[in-house]
Amino acid sequence: DLEVLHPSDRLLMKPLRWRALKDLLIQLKGGNGLPEEPPAAVPMRNLSLRVLIAEDNSVNRKITGLMLDKIGCTFRFAENGREVLERLSLESFDVCLMDCHMPVMDGFEVTRRIRSGGAGSKVAEIPIIAFTAGVEPEEQKKCLDSGMDGFLPKPLEFQELYQILEKYTKR
Repeated sequence: DLEVLHPSDRLLMKPLRWRALKDLLIQLKGGNGLPEEPPAAVPMRNLSLRVLIAEDNSVNRKITGLMLDKIGCTFRFAENGREVLERLSLESFDVCLMDCHMPVMDGFEVTRRIRSGGAGSKVAEIPIIAFTAGVEPEEQKKCLDSGMDGFLPKPLEFQELYQILEKYTKR
């Protein structure tokens, strides 16, 4: 007696999450597919960082802004690579979340220019976190090779964002 699954029960969204794939495979093999008990929530503190969000998609900007607001960060947006360089030369930020695929100038080129002093020598060492839907190892390597300091996959998960930004708080 086979249980018939609706076709939508077998859809996985990109970028593919390992846990979602594992749960689907368990379900297809006849297991219950129930996830393990989630880890206990990590207590969060107010991070008080100034963050530059380099992102051309308005929905991603809004969601990221809401998350940053929840953990006590202030933020500004830049919608393309040229705006990133302009903002960094005019304002002080603690960290930059850098979309890799923006118009005018992509995040890889912007990062190379920042590292070479293209936004001023004061910001050449700003922590730059890749913020991209490209989760393949080649994309991650390209991010690090361009001078980025870390990597956050899209869609952004709140806990991952908090953990990576916590590394850059002044204690």
